[in-house]
Amino acid sequence: MTSGGSSSKHPRWKRLPGLVAINLAVTLALWLCLEVVFGLLVQGRVSLLAKVQFVTMTSRDYIVADNEKGFRLQANFASDDVHTNSDGFRGKELPEDFAKKRLVLALGESTTFGWCVADDETYPHHLENILNATSTGREFVVVNAGIPSYSSRQVLLYLEQLLARFHPDLVLVSLLWNDLFYSSIEEWAPECLVPAYPSRLHQALFRYSRVYRWMATQPGKPQKVNFYSEPALKEYKANIARIAQLCRTKGVPIVFVEPPFSAQAVPAAGETMWHNRFSRKFISKIADRFLAAQVEEAESQGVPFVRHGVGISERPTAEHFLDFLHVDGEGNRMIAQSIADFLEDQNASVWQED
Repeated sequence: MTSGGSSSKHPRWKRLPGLVAINLAVTLALWLCLEVVFGLLVQGRVSLLAKVQFVTMTSRDYIVADNEKGFRLQANFASDDVHTNSDGFRGKELPEDFAKKRLVLALGESTTFGWCVADDETYPHHLENILNATSTGREFVVVNAGIPSYSSRQVLLYLEQLLARFHPDLVLVSLLWNDLFYSSIEEWAPECLVPAYPSRLHQALFRYSRVYRWMATQPGKPQKVNFYSEPALKEYKANIARIAQLCRTKGVPIVFVEPPFSAQAVPAAGETMWHNRFSRKFISKIADRFLAAQVEEAESQGVPFVRHGVGISERPTAEHFLDFLHVDGEGNRMIAQSIADFLEDQNASVWQED
């Protein structure tokens, strides 16, 4: 009897770990479901799209998360075409005696970084070579501080950090496209200019769950055509002013550089931005509006604005364009040459005094 009773109780204890594991799994599944529902229904579309952008960017090999700016270039990265130095800038290391040279900081988005071109095909690299080939004074060092997908707000935050570390002789800024793309979000808010830093759970869901990514983009929402947010344009213009004012406060000369664009390179069917489709004609129209806002603010701040042969206002052909906003190595050389010509025409009046 005793032996039989002991035998009948043993299987219950044996099954206990399995029951605990099942209950924990169910609890975890319910918790994940609640997180998904909360993320999709409570946090709002702008936040979700920003998180999608964050995960998209940090999935690129040369991009890492940044608590303040959302993301940044990874330091000491190396691939066939992209190399970053120990300071997180694209290209070679800064020379040890760079403080004795003329330092130029080139900030912006992917058009400054050099999308789909090699390190020595970016406009900052070309500019350094052109300036040093014609200079009779101090040697130039041009830093490529461009980061793909950066908005005007992120460039402003990055510039604040850089001016706390360096005192450059000149700052070059070229940006427009990412602010324009973000303006296509119907529920646009200034916060979407710096993609939110999601929790590890959200990062995992966005990175590994196709269903979650699909739901996050709200596929059932009707697609809008040729929509942009006017407040987004106003914020872009305000950030242009803040960038200029920051340089003035620091006593650093600044020059804005026209972003490149070819309407001919826009697909005939247009481009889709989130839930918005831009026609070829509308992309040109809205690019002109953002450019006009930048030029107007630059003029009001007394900041020079450099135009070039592949710029928005020139209406260039698709030659030298890899897509409608990114140019090849020759296109970047054209941008660099226009900047160098402008500086020469100014008789170095924009330079920081020695």
